[in-house]
Amino acid sequence: MKRLLKTLSMLVICITISNASWALNADKLKELGENYIQFMSSIGKGEEFASKMPGIFHPDCEKIENGTLLLNTFDGHVAQLQKAFDFLGCWTIEPLNILPTAMENKCVIYFKWYTDKLEPHATMAILSFNEDGFMTKIDEMWNKYQSKTLVSDE
Repeated sequence: MKRLLKTLSMLVICITISNASWALNADKLKELGENYIQFMSSIGKGEEFASKMPGIFHPDCEKIENGTLLLNTFDGHVAQLQKAFDFLGCWTIEPLNILPTAMENKCVIYFKWYTDKLEPHATMAILSFNEDGFMTKIDEMWNKYQSKTLVSDE
């Protein structure tokens, strides 16, 4: 029994090490998160963006917005981002936090964004990457930014 447990333990360790070997390191993930914020900021300035996307997005990158699958194609991302700019006009982004999670090849980014057409909003996005650093999934939640809490009297 002890021998079986020891063998199983070694197997788990080997699988964990082999899975972790393709994980991106935290510095690289933080850089990828910062690149995404810069990319979204450039769109908000009205800059051309579609030609930059192949260096950032995997062709089958999935986007989930507020719990709903929004799209999962490269062309879908281009169209959605263009519609966002057409609706909102220019925007600016204020990064609040970037948290890389190297064991899962993810980076959580939290930012506030401003546009003349809406009140300030906050977005938290979980960006997933493959071993080559291409984004494979964006799981994004956003809402109007509020400075008061649910239980504040203000």
